[in-house]
Amino acid sequence: MAGGSGNAAAVLIGLNKLANFPFNNDKLMKIGKTIGADVPFCIASQLTNGNFCAHASGIGEKLSPIENNTDVTYVLVKPKFSVSTKWAFEHFDISKMSKQPNIDAVVAGIENNDIETVAKNTANVLEGVVAARYPMIERLKNDMRNFGCKFCLMSGSGSTVFGVFDDKRKAFRAYEYFDKTQEFTWIGK
Repeated sequence: MAGGSGNAAAVLIGLNKLANFPFNNDKLMKIGKTIGADVPFCIASQLTNGNFCAHASGIGEKLSPIENNTDVTYVLVKPKFSVSTKWAFEHFDISKMSKQPNIDAVVAGIENNDIETVAKNTANVLEGVVAARYPMIERLKNDMRNFGCKFCLMSGSGSTVFGVFDDKRKAFRAYEYFDKTQEFTWIGK
């Protein structure tokens, strides 16, 4: 999930620290934007120890913080294959998009701890093209649903799938299952 961008953010933060902080956070994020659209988000997230929630606009560099009032547990599952972001975007056909997210409704759902609203209004527009080539994406999502997640999606251009659970026990059971069968599994808030 934002692998290269997360790495770039960590390097920029580390270099800034080694150089005795010549750049403030805004300047650091501006530099990050020249490397990748989601690097500023990764910088902001790393600087807050992962306690950062925001709506990204523009090409991903304009961040509007969101008050995250949700009480959910996430299970992330990375299958034993990766997906090229370049490939996903090259094969994406906007005319075949089945569902678009309603960003305003998702933000309101996050701020109001209304997971049902988030679930109904979220989508990953790249999921269809990636899942068509990699059926494991849908299998992972179906397994997540069978464990009782409120909703699940592929993250970004794939191949990681995440499930959102409002029951920690169900999330932990899902984590235990996927941890035995997939390349990488993570559980957390």
